[in-house]
Amino acid sequence: MTHTIPYKTSRDYKRLKELLDEGKEIVCFVDYEMLGKTYRDICWARKVESNFEPYRFGARGINYGAYDPNFYRRPFEWYMEELNLEFIEPNV
Repeated sequence: MTHTIPYKTSRDYKRLKELLDEGKEIVCFVDYEMLGKTYRDICWARKVESNFEPYRFGARGINYGAYDPNFYRRPFEWYMEELNLEFIEPNV
């Protein structure tokens, strides 16, 4: 079975970071592995007031990832590519 996403998604990670920095919560799709298989799930992205992992990606109590620029010392875009993250551009 093939999963399709009937929405226009984006990988414009610079835009995603801008939206998160503005305080918006964004609907995303992210890959995760379980039992040797890769699955795709819906999640939210948000930025929290924290000095530790301020950018977070999760759903239903599952943490799919968190980005901390002080820890990774790599660009935000690098981490989004690692998660294979796509997001739905908000209508704002």
